[in-house]
Parts: sequence; structure tokens; C-alpha cells
Amino acid sequence: MKKIFSLETLLKVRKQKVKMVQADLFTLRKKSQLLEQKKKEIEEEIDETTETIREERLRGELNFQALEDRYLQKLHNALGTVIENMAVKEEALSAKRMRVSQAFKEKKVVEKLKEKHFTLLSKQREKKERALYDEIAQRCTYNR
Repeated sequence: MKKIFSLETLLKVRKQKVKMVQADLFTLRKKSQLLEQKKKEIEEEIDETTETIREERLRGELNFQALEDRYLQKLHNALGTVIENMAVKEEALSAKRMRVSQAFKEKKVVEKLKEKHFTLLSKQREKKERALYDEIAQRCTYNR
């Protein structure tokens, strides 16, 4: 006996999977955008600090030279960390994009399978109807 399963249920599952993977991708994109924003803020802070140090050197005010250099080094280290995190997030985004693509493909396969199944059922139903009409027509001709 042939096992019959519902393509509609399978399609719902695939659609839900697509939504879940898209939500994960959206979350990762948000995190990536936050890292990009943090990178810009750190770069701006580095630029401002560098400019301040340059101006103080020109004026001969080198009171906090070592402290400013340490602060600048700390900013560069933070920037390096953010850039590393961005690279990791970008790899994760790439993987999620692949998962979204795969989920869409799987959903599309089920949709096509469902469509073919519906077409097959329609053809079978039409064939049975034609056979029924032929039988009715034959009985009508025999009864005359």
C-alpha cells in the first residue's frame, strides 16, 4: 500500500523554515551593522585624539604625552578587535545567506511537487469523469 502524506503540511514546514532562517539572517545583519557603527565611532575617536595630540605638540604642550599615547593605543586595539569581530560576523552572514538560499530552494521543490501532484490528480479525475460519461452514453444507447 502506498503511503500518502500531505504536501501542504510539508510546504508549511518549509515556509516556516525559510522564515526562521531569514529571522536569523536579519539578527546577524543587525549585529553586523552595530559593529560597523562601533568601528566608525572608534575611528572618529582615533582621528580626534590624533588631531588633539598633533595640536598639543605644535603648541609645545606635552604634559600628558604618555597618557595620550596609551589612550590612542587602546583605541587602536579596540578597533582591531571590532574589525576581527566584523570578519567573524561576515562569515556567519555568508553562511546564513547560503542557508536562506537552500531553504528557498527546498520550498520551491515542494511547491513544484505539490503542483505536479495537483495536476496528476486533476488528470485522474478527468479520466474517471470521461469513463463515467462514456459508460452513461453506452447505457443510454443500449436502452433505446
